[in-house]
Amino acid sequence: MNLGVISATTLRLLDGMVCNSLAKAGYDIMAGGLVWPDEFPPFGDPAGREVWRGYLPRFLVAYRASLTLGEARTELRELRELWDQVSRDAPHWPGLREDRRGEKARARLLAARRRDQICLDGLEHQLENPSE
Repeated sequence: MNLGVISATTLRLLDGMVCNSLAKAGYDIMAGGLVWPDEFPPFGDPAGREVWRGYLPRFLVAYRASLTLGEARTELRELRELWDQVSRDAPHWPGLREDRRGEKARARLLAARRRDQICLDGLEHQLENPSE
C-alpha cells in the first residue's frame, strides 16, 4: 500500500465502523497509542483484510497519539496525509471522535506509555543482568 493512498473499499469499511460508547481502549505498543475495539474490523476477518494491509491501523493510531500529545508528527508527512484522507473520506470512523484524543485520552495514553517504559526498563535490566 502506498502510504499516501487509501483504497475506497478501506475508507468505506472505516466509515461504516459503529462506535461503541462502552468500548474500552487498549494500548498498542507498536503504534504507541490507544486503540478501541470498535475502530477496525477484527484482525483476520476476511471482510476487513483490506484495512489491515500495509499496517494502516498502526499508522492511524500512531498519528492520533501524536495529536493527543500535542506533538503532531509533521516530519512524517505521509502519516498526516493518511489521517487527512480518513478525516475527509471516512468522517464517521469512530477513531476520529474528539473524546479519543482529548484530555482524558491524553492522561490514559501518558499512563500507558509510563507503564510501557517501566516494562522495557525491566526487560533491559534482565538482559544485562541475567544471573539476578
